[in-house]
Amino acid sequence: MSLGPEVDDVGLEAILEFAYTGQMPSLNKDNVDKIKAAAQILGAPRVLDLCTEEEEKSTKTGGQKKRESISPAQQLMISLQSIKQLWLDRVGCDVILEYQPALYLCFNFLCREMNLESCLDVASFAEAYEMAQLLEVAEDFVLRHFQMVACTSKFKDLSAKQLLKYLNSKSLCVPSELVVFKAVVTWIQAKPKIRLRLAQELMKTVHFPLMTFKEFKEVRSQTIWSNPKLAALYEKIFEDFCSNETCLCERGKCKHVV
Repeated sequence: MSLGPEVDDVGLEAILEFAYTGQMPSLNKDNVDKIKAAAQILGAPRVLDLCTEEEEKSTKTGGQKKRESISPAQQLMISLQSIKQLWLDRVGCDVILEYQPALYLCFNFLCREMNLESCLDVASFAEAYEMAQLLEVAEDFVLRHFQMVACTSKFKDLSAKQLLKYLNSKSLCVPSELVVFKAVVTWIQAKPKIRLRLAQELMKTVHFPLMTFKEFKEVRSQTIWSNPKLAALYEKIFEDFCSNETCLCERGKCKHVV
């Protein structure tokens, strides 16, 4: 699908902004023609309506009735319903969009709007569509904000493979190993019936000897150990904590002295 020279970055960015947020604050009398051209080519009638409203602002008189506005939330719901209908009708499912500006705009938007709630979804999206650069940015965000990301509902939906990838990364930023342990426990307890069998593999990613006695006391107090199936694992972890090795440096760059 080639859009032609009449569709430029200004028009594409405005339509992308509307698609993701349900509003278009960048629209003004100076760029309305460019946005309108992009909307016509891409078939975005609601963007065209907004462009028409912008054009009419300077010609409206006080006696004219103001159009009923639609909230951003309502706009987003309409967009989702439209996308769903296109998918059901198999329209646009096999389109390949040519020229880099559109991809660049999407990439910039996803990076700019990335937050604790969206970073894991962006990472999954980037991996599914083999977008290496976006995946690197998303995973870096997760690793740098791991403690807070682990508190989100999305974290509990991670696959075991994805979770292990983050836990084994040398770039994982955490203030203590207790954070890693609690993240593992949170993930397991979200679906204990199917995830308890992965407890041993996941606990291997926690560097228990790096913990203080106070921190390990919190480990011991966790209700997860009340499960008889984990008794042997706890004994192994306690033995690991009490080992005669002392770690002298940071996670991922450890030097052990016996």
